Amino acid sequence: MKRLTKIVTQINTDWKECVNNFILLKSAEGLSQRTIDDYKYHLCHFFNKYGNVLDDYEALKKAVLEYFAESSELAADTFNIRRKYLKCFFAWCLHEGIIPANPLDTIHKKKSEGRIRPIDTDTLEALLKLPDKNTYAGLRDYTLMLLSLDTGIRPSEALALTVDDVNLKSQEIYIREEVAKTRVSRTLPILKETALSLAKLIAITQKTWDTKNIFYTCEGNPMTINVWKQRMWQYSKKLGKPISAYDLRHAFAIMYLRNGGDAFTLQRLMGHTDMEMTKRYLKFSQTDLQNAHQTASPLNRLLPKKRRVRNIKPRD
Repeated sequence: MKRLTKIVTQINTDWKECVNNFILLKSAEGLSQRTIDDYKYHLCHFFNKYGNVLDDYEALKKAVLEYFAESSELAADTFNIRRKYLKCFFAWCLHEGIIPANPLDTIHKKKSEGRIRPIDTDTLEALLKLPDKNTYAGLRDYTLMLLSLDTGIRPSEALALTVDDVNLKSQEIYIREEVAKTRVSRTLPILKETALSLAKLIAITQKTWDTKNIFYTCEGNPMTINVWKQRMWQYSKKLGKPISAYDLRHAFAIMYLRNGGDAFTLQRLMGHTDMEMTKRYLKFSQTDLQNAHQTASPLNRLLPKKRRVRNIKPRD
Protein backbone atom coordinates (compact mmCIF):
# COMPACT_ATOMS: atom_id res chain seq x y z
CA MET A 1 0.00 0.00 0.00
CA LYS A 2 1.25 3.48 -0.91
CA ARG A 3 2.46 5.57 2.02
CA LEU A 4 0.74 8.94 2.52
CA THR A 5 3.17 11.61 3.77
CA LYS A 6 1.58 14.92 2.71
CA ILE A 7 -1.96 16.13 2.17
CA VAL A 8 -2.20 18.24 -0.97
CA THR A 9 -4.96 20.85 -0.88
CA GLN A 10 -6.58 21.62 -4.19
CA ILE A 11 -6.57 25.39 -4.77
CA ASN A 12 -9.42 26.87 -6.75
CA THR A 13 -8.03 29.19 -9.44
CA ASP A 14 -11.31 30.01 -11.18
CA TRP A 15 -11.19 33.80 -11.44
CA LYS A 16 -14.92 34.31 -10.91
CA GLU A 17 -14.88 32.26 -7.71
CA CYS A 18 -11.75 34.03 -6.50
CA VAL A 19 -13.22 37.46 -7.19
CA ASN A 20 -16.43 36.53 -5.36
CA ASN A 21 -14.49 35.36 -2.31
CA PHE A 22 -12.37 38.50 -2.36
CA ILE A 23 -15.46 40.73 -2.60
CA LEU A 24 -17.02 38.90 0.35
CA LEU A 25 -13.91 39.66 2.39
CA LYS A 26 -13.98 43.34 1.46
CA SER A 27 -17.69 43.55 2.29
CA ALA A 28 -16.99 41.96 5.68
CA GLU A 29 -14.28 44.59 6.27
CA GLY A 30 -16.96 47.26 5.99
CA LEU A 31 -15.98 48.90 2.72
CA SER A 32 -18.57 51.19 1.16
CA GLN A 33 -20.81 49.88 -1.60
CA ARG A 34 -19.21 52.31 -4.03
CA THR A 35 -15.75 50.87 -3.30
CA ILE A 36 -17.10 47.32 -3.63
CA ASP A 37 -18.61 48.20 -7.01
CA ASP A 38 -15.28 49.72 -8.11
CA TYR A 39 -13.46 46.50 -7.19
CA LYS A 40 -15.97 44.45 -9.18
CA TYR A 41 -15.67 46.72 -12.20
CA HIS A 42 -11.87 46.78 -12.40
CA LEU A 43 -11.38 43.09 -11.66
CA CYS A 44 -14.01 41.98 -14.17
CA HIS A 45 -12.61 44.41 -16.75
CA PHE A 46 -9.22 42.72 -16.49
CA PHE A 47 -10.35 39.08 -16.41
CA ASN A 48 -12.99 39.48 -19.12
CA LYS A 49 -10.15 40.66 -21.36
CA TYR A 50 -7.54 38.01 -20.47
CA GLY A 51 -9.58 35.06 -19.22
CA ASN A 52 -8.64 32.66 -16.45
CA VAL A 53 -4.87 33.34 -16.15
CA LEU A 54 -4.69 32.69 -12.39
CA ASP A 55 -3.67 29.06 -12.97
CA ASP A 56 -0.62 30.05 -15.06
CA TYR A 57 1.57 32.67 -13.36
CA GLU A 58 3.71 33.37 -16.44
CA ALA A 59 0.57 33.99 -18.47
CA LEU A 60 -0.74 36.22 -15.65
CA LYS A 61 2.47 38.30 -15.61
CA LYS A 62 2.30 38.76 -19.37
CA ALA A 63 -1.39 39.73 -19.20
CA VAL A 64 -0.69 42.30 -16.46
CA LEU A 65 2.19 43.82 -18.44
CA GLU A 66 0.06 44.06 -21.58
CA TYR A 67 -2.86 45.53 -19.64
CA PHE A 68 -0.82 48.33 -18.11
CA ALA A 69 1.17 48.93 -21.29
CA GLU A 70 -2.16 49.67 -22.97
CA SER A 71 -3.09 51.86 -19.98
CA SER A 72 0.12 53.90 -20.15
CA GLU A 73 -1.57 56.74 -22.04
CA LEU A 74 -4.28 57.10 -19.43
CA ALA A 75 -4.28 59.96 -16.93
CA ALA A 76 -2.16 59.23 -13.87
CA ASP A 77 -5.15 59.05 -11.54
CA THR A 78 -6.98 56.53 -13.75
CA PHE A 79 -3.82 54.44 -14.15
CA ASN A 80 -3.21 54.43 -10.40
CA ILE A 81 -6.79 53.47 -9.58
CA ARG A 82 -6.59 50.44 -11.89
CA ARG A 83 -3.27 49.47 -10.33
CA LYS A 84 -4.57 49.93 -6.78
CA TYR A 85 -7.57 47.61 -7.16
CA LEU A 86 -5.73 44.90 -9.06
CA LYS A 87 -2.71 44.95 -6.75
CA CYS A 88 -4.91 44.57 -3.69
CA PHE A 89 -6.67 41.58 -5.28
CA PHE A 90 -3.39 39.92 -6.28
CA ALA A 91 -2.04 40.48 -2.75
CA TRP A 92 -5.04 38.52 -1.47
CA CYS A 93 -4.40 35.79 -4.08
CA LEU A 94 -0.79 35.57 -2.88
CA HIS A 95 -1.90 35.27 0.74
CA GLU A 96 -4.34 32.51 -0.22
CA GLY A 97 -1.62 30.60 -2.09
CA ILE A 98 -3.33 31.02 -5.46
CA ILE A 99 -0.32 32.73 -7.07
CA PRO A 100 3.40 32.64 -6.07
CA ALA A 101 4.00 36.40 -6.25
CA ASN A 102 2.22 39.69 -6.91
CA PRO A 103 2.68 40.57 -10.61
CA LEU A 104 2.11 44.26 -9.87
CA ASP A 105 5.06 44.65 -7.50
CA THR A 106 7.27 45.73 -10.41
CA ILE A 107 4.77 48.22 -11.86
CA HIS A 108 4.95 51.51 -10.02
CA LYS A 109 2.41 54.27 -9.55
CA LYS A 110 2.39 57.22 -11.90
CA LYS A 111 3.16 60.58 -10.39
CA SER A 112 -0.05 62.53 -10.12
CA GLU A 113 -0.65 66.16 -9.21
CA GLY A 114 -4.33 65.47 -8.72
CA ARG A 115 -7.21 67.33 -10.32
CA ILE A 116 -7.37 70.50 -8.29
CA ARG A 117 -8.75 73.65 -9.92
CA PRO A 118 -8.29 76.79 -7.81
CA ILE A 119 -11.28 79.15 -7.73
CA ASP A 120 -10.79 82.85 -7.13
CA THR A 121 -12.62 84.63 -4.31
CA ASP A 122 -14.76 86.78 -6.63
CA THR A 123 -16.12 83.68 -8.37
CA LEU A 124 -17.01 82.01 -5.06
CA GLU A 125 -18.74 85.17 -3.85
CA ALA A 126 -20.73 85.29 -7.09
CA LEU A 127 -21.65 81.61 -6.71
CA LEU A 128 -23.06 82.14 -3.20
CA LYS A 129 -25.34 84.87 -4.55
CA LEU A 130 -26.96 82.63 -7.18
CA PRO A 131 -29.27 80.35 -5.12
CA ASP A 132 -32.70 81.88 -4.45
CA LYS A 133 -32.98 81.41 -0.69
CA ASN A 134 -36.72 82.19 -0.84
CA THR A 135 -37.23 78.75 -2.42
CA TYR A 136 -36.57 75.37 -0.83
CA ALA A 137 -34.16 74.29 -3.59
CA GLY A 138 -32.27 77.58 -3.34
CA LEU A 139 -31.96 77.41 0.45
CA ARG A 140 -30.86 73.77 0.24
CA ASP A 141 -28.22 74.52 -2.39
CA TYR A 142 -26.98 77.58 -0.49
CA THR A 143 -26.66 75.50 2.68
CA LEU A 144 -24.71 72.81 0.84
CA MET A 145 -22.37 75.44 -0.59
CA LEU A 146 -21.79 76.99 2.84
CA LEU A 147 -21.19 73.56 4.37
CA SER A 148 -18.69 72.61 1.67
CA LEU A 149 -16.77 75.89 1.83
CA ASP A 150 -16.83 75.98 5.64
CA THR A 151 -15.67 72.41 6.32
CA GLY A 152 -14.32 70.78 3.14
CA ILE A 153 -16.82 67.96 3.64
CA ARG A 154 -17.12 65.45 0.78
CA PRO A 155 -20.39 65.74 -1.20
CA SER A 156 -21.38 62.17 -0.31
CA GLU A 157 -20.75 62.85 3.38
CA ALA A 158 -22.78 66.05 3.32
CA LEU A 159 -25.79 64.45 1.65
CA ALA A 160 -25.76 61.60 4.20
CA LEU A 161 -26.04 63.94 7.21
CA THR A 162 -29.02 63.56 9.52
CA VAL A 163 -30.32 65.88 12.25
CA ASP A 164 -28.60 63.63 14.79
CA ASP A 165 -25.24 64.48 13.20
CA VAL A 166 -25.70 68.23 13.68
CA ASN A 167 -25.11 70.09 16.95
CA LEU A 168 -26.28 73.64 16.29
CA LYS A 169 -25.56 74.79 19.84
CA SER A 170 -21.87 73.83 19.74
CA GLN A 171 -21.71 74.53 15.98
CA GLU A 172 -20.40 71.09 14.99
CA ILE A 173 -21.30 68.33 12.58
CA TYR A 174 -20.38 64.68 13.01
CA ILE A 175 -19.32 62.46 10.11
CA ARG A 176 -20.22 58.88 11.00
CA GLU A 177 -17.71 56.14 10.18
CA GLU A 178 -20.19 54.31 7.97
CA VAL A 179 -20.60 57.50 5.93
CA ALA A 180 -16.96 58.62 5.79
CA LYS A 181 -15.04 57.51 2.71
CA THR A 182 -12.11 56.34 4.86
CA ARG A 183 -14.46 54.66 7.39
CA VAL A 184 -13.05 56.90 10.15
CA SER A 185 -15.45 59.24 11.94
CA ARG A 186 -14.61 62.90 12.54
CA THR A 187 -16.17 66.05 13.98
CA LEU A 188 -16.13 69.29 11.98
CA PRO A 189 -16.65 72.78 13.42
CA ILE A 190 -18.91 75.15 11.51
CA LEU A 191 -19.37 78.92 11.56
CA LYS A 192 -22.52 80.66 12.81
CA GLU A 193 -23.73 81.47 9.27
CA THR A 194 -23.56 77.80 8.30
CA ALA A 195 -25.33 76.74 11.51
CA LEU A 196 -28.15 79.26 10.95
CA SER A 197 -28.68 78.10 7.37
CA LEU A 198 -28.70 74.46 8.49
CA ALA A 199 -31.20 75.25 11.25
CA LYS A 200 -33.57 76.93 8.79
CA LEU A 201 -33.32 74.06 6.31
CA ILE A 202 -33.80 71.40 8.99
CA ALA A 203 -36.92 73.13 10.30
CA ILE A 204 -38.48 73.16 6.81
CA THR A 205 -37.44 69.58 6.02
CA GLN A 206 -38.78 68.12 9.27
CA LYS A 207 -42.04 70.05 9.02
CA THR A 208 -42.62 68.97 5.40
CA TRP A 209 -41.43 65.35 5.41
CA ASP A 210 -41.02 64.45 9.11
CA THR A 211 -37.63 62.83 8.60
CA LYS A 212 -34.15 62.90 10.11
CA ASN A 213 -32.48 63.40 6.75
CA ILE A 214 -31.56 66.99 5.88
CA PHE A 215 -31.11 67.28 2.12
CA TYR A 216 -34.07 66.42 -0.13
CA THR A 217 -35.29 67.13 -3.63
CA CYS A 218 -38.40 69.27 -3.99
CA GLU A 219 -40.36 66.04 -4.61
CA GLY A 220 -39.37 64.66 -1.20
CA ASN A 221 -36.71 62.18 -2.36
CA PRO A 222 -33.30 61.99 -0.65
CA MET A 223 -30.87 64.14 -2.62
CA THR A 224 -28.24 62.14 -4.51
CA ILE A 225 -24.76 62.97 -5.74
CA ASN A 226 -26.02 63.10 -9.33
CA VAL A 227 -28.73 65.62 -8.44
CA TRP A 228 -26.19 67.84 -6.67
CA LYS A 229 -23.79 67.57 -9.61
CA GLN A 230 -26.61 68.64 -11.94
CA ARG A 231 -27.46 71.62 -9.73
CA MET A 232 -23.82 72.74 -9.65
CA TRP A 233 -23.65 72.40 -13.44
CA GLN A 234 -26.64 74.75 -13.72
CA TYR A 235 -24.97 77.31 -11.46
CA SER A 236 -21.76 76.95 -13.47
CA LYS A 237 -23.63 77.85 -16.65
CA LYS A 238 -24.92 81.01 -15.01
CA LEU A 239 -21.44 81.91 -13.82
CA GLY A 240 -19.80 81.07 -17.12
CA LYS A 241 -17.16 79.06 -15.23
CA PRO A 242 -17.06 75.31 -14.53
CA ILE A 243 -17.39 74.53 -10.81
CA SER A 244 -18.19 71.02 -9.60
CA ALA A 245 -19.48 69.97 -6.18
CA TYR A 246 -16.04 68.54 -5.39
CA ASP A 247 -14.34 71.79 -6.46
CA LEU A 248 -15.88 73.41 -3.37
CA ARG A 249 -13.99 70.93 -1.19
CA HIS A 250 -10.77 71.83 -3.00
CA ALA A 251 -11.53 75.54 -2.59
CA PHE A 252 -11.91 75.08 1.15
CA ALA A 253 -8.53 73.35 1.43
CA ILE A 254 -6.65 75.95 -0.62
CA MET A 255 -8.21 78.94 1.13
CA TYR A 256 -7.77 77.33 4.55
CA LEU A 257 -4.01 77.19 3.98
CA ARG A 258 -3.88 80.66 2.46
CA ASN A 259 -5.69 82.07 5.49
CA GLY A 260 -3.11 80.67 7.90
CA GLY A 261 -4.39 77.16 8.62
CA ASP A 262 -1.78 74.42 9.03
CA ALA A 263 -1.51 71.26 6.94
CA PHE A 264 -1.87 68.85 9.88
CA THR A 265 -5.18 70.34 11.00
CA LEU A 266 -6.34 70.40 7.38
CA GLN A 267 -5.59 66.69 7.09
CA ARG A 268 -7.91 65.96 10.02
CA LEU A 269 -10.67 68.22 8.71
CA MET A 270 -10.53 66.71 5.22
CA GLY A 271 -10.48 63.15 6.53
CA HIS A 272 -7.28 62.23 4.69
CA THR A 273 -5.59 59.02 5.83
CA ASP A 274 -2.11 60.45 5.27
CA MET A 275 -0.33 63.70 4.43
CA GLU A 276 0.25 62.73 0.79
CA MET A 277 -3.29 63.73 -0.12
CA THR A 278 -3.06 66.97 1.85
CA LYS A 279 0.27 67.95 0.28
CA ARG A 280 -1.44 68.44 -3.09
CA TYR A 281 -2.95 71.67 -1.79
CA LEU A 282 0.30 73.12 -0.47
CA LYS A 283 1.63 74.10 -3.89
CA PHE A 284 -1.36 76.42 -4.39
CA SER A 285 -0.35 78.41 -1.31
CA GLN A 286 3.37 78.65 -2.09
CA THR A 287 3.07 82.23 -3.37
CA ASP A 288 1.20 83.15 -0.21
CA LEU A 289 3.90 81.51 1.89
CA GLN A 290 6.60 83.48 0.11
CA ASN A 291 4.77 86.76 0.73
CA ALA A 292 4.22 85.84 4.38
CA HIS A 293 7.89 84.94 4.73
CA GLN A 294 8.95 88.32 3.37
CA THR A 295 6.90 89.93 6.11
CA ALA A 296 7.42 87.55 9.04
CA SER A 297 11.03 86.34 8.72
CA PRO A 298 12.97 86.92 11.99
CA LEU A 299 15.83 88.37 9.93
CA ASN A 300 13.73 91.44 9.31
CA ARG A 301 14.34 92.35 12.96
CA LEU A 302 17.79 90.85 13.41
CA LEU A 303 19.54 92.45 10.45
CA PRO A 304 19.91 96.20 10.00
CA LYS A 305 17.66 97.66 7.36
CA LYS A 306 19.47 98.72 4.24
CA ARG A 307 18.95 102.21 3.03
CA ARG A 308 17.78 102.61 -0.51
CA VAL A 309 20.59 103.84 -2.74
CA ARG A 310 19.58 106.55 -5.15
CA ASN A 311 21.70 108.47 -7.59
CA ILE A 312 25.37 108.58 -6.63
CA LYS A 313 26.94 111.95 -7.27
CA PRO A 314 30.37 111.67 -8.87
CA ARG A 315 33.24 113.22 -6.96
CA ASP A 316 34.79 116.39 -8.31
